[in-house]
Amino acid sequence: MAKGDKHLLKAWALCEKGDLEEGKTQIIDMQANVAFMRQDYKKAELLFKNVAQRLIYHQNHLQTDNSIVEISLKLAQIYKETGRFPEALAGFQYCVETQQKKVNR
Repeated sequence: MAKGDKHLLKAWALCEKGDLEEGKTQIIDMQANVAFMRQDYKKAELLFKNVAQRLIYHQNHLQTDNSIVEISLKLAQIYKETGRFPEALAGFQYCVETQQKKVNR
């Protein structure tokens, strides 16, 4: 196990003791980004989806929040890298359209 992974496990344990849900979400996000960088797309996809769900359902983020759009962009990239082109296209379009609406306000 890499040193960084060990630190994340320790951080998770601290979040468990303190019931710090936002901290847990940040840790999962870090794990997702590490998996993404390592091109472990299956793991990254599951973790990014978990982060998005936590942000939307537990921390009251909107689906149009920048944090959700960023995750959607990473998921679209994962879909592209794994040959799931219709899903990738839909994801990229969602990100562009969502951000375009913000620019046009």
